[in-house]
Amino acid sequence: MILRTMIATLVGWLILCAGPVPAQDRLTLGWGRLLSNDVLGDLRDRWQTGSYTVSVLRGPAWTGATPAKLGDLLEYRFSGAIIAAADLGTPAPDDRPFAGALSLGVHSHVIWAGMQASLGLDLVVLGPQTGLGRFQSWLHKVLGDSRISDLSGQLGNAVVPSLSAELGRDVALGDRVRVRPFVAAEAGIENLVRAGGDVVIGNFGQGGFLLRADTTG
Repeated sequence: MILRTMIATLVGWLILCAGPVPAQDRLTLGWGRLLSNDVLGDLRDRWQTGSYTVSVLRGPAWTGATPAKLGDLLEYRFSGAIIAAADLGTPAPDDRPFAGALSLGVHSHVIWAGMQASLGLDLVVLGPQTGLGRFQSWLHKVLGDSRISDLSGQLGNAVVPSLSAELGRDVALGDRVRVRPFVAAEAGIENLVRAGGDVVIGNFGQGGFLLRADTTG
């Protein structure tokens, strides 16, 4: 039932977005993959404890510029994430509860009013039904890690639609430095508005298309 709901909602979003480009003109332009784990940073394994995201970009042949029509360039995104308290075994009462989340979404990237824009819909599956809590506990035991999450207070089963949007603009600061200020908003699984900036030093990503990760930003 969960999978049917996700598929039905995403099909409607695809029909809305993908209309302008005939199916035979769409190409797989690239893949994005990112693994993050808090234990690789400060060894604490807390809060945004781990995630894995896979994105597939589909659209007309890439020219080095983001298209101007909504639905021409689509990103199909799948991700899994584990969010936990600072102390996995005995979490503080006021800390965030354990949550396992699986999401499937479609995001359209366009140029709008001279800025890079994105608009996306994700369906997020939460709770014990994801199996992520059991997976983390099993993995820690296999690795000999005594920090096993207390799953008794984890978020319950739910399927939550989540809308997101972003506006940004590239600003060149010389030949080898680029800054991209942006504003973004999300409603659904979390309700938030944020502003930030990306700094690229060197030639990394020039001529390509950069994607933003949900967990790391």
